[in-house]
Amino acid sequence: MTCRICGFEKTGDIFDDWVPDTFTNFGLLYPGNIICNDCKFWFNQHSVELQQRMGKDKPQKMQNYSHFVINNVMF
Repeated sequence: MTCRICGFEKTGDIFDDWVPDTFTNFGLLYPGNIICNDCKFWFNQHSVELQQRMGKDKPQKMQNYSHFVINNVMF
């Protein structure tokens, strides 16, 4: 099965069952019928650790923040 996000043959979930109603970038997708597990991680990357570091009330998405990692320590 081909992932609609990366275009590679992988395993994953049916894309149409996963994609939210707010998704608008259909023109950037590859032909296929799934979202692979690797690509799904990048869309669903809510972090409890980031929630705690930022003092928020729910897990935060990593892409909403800048990150510095030095010697395996995130700042």
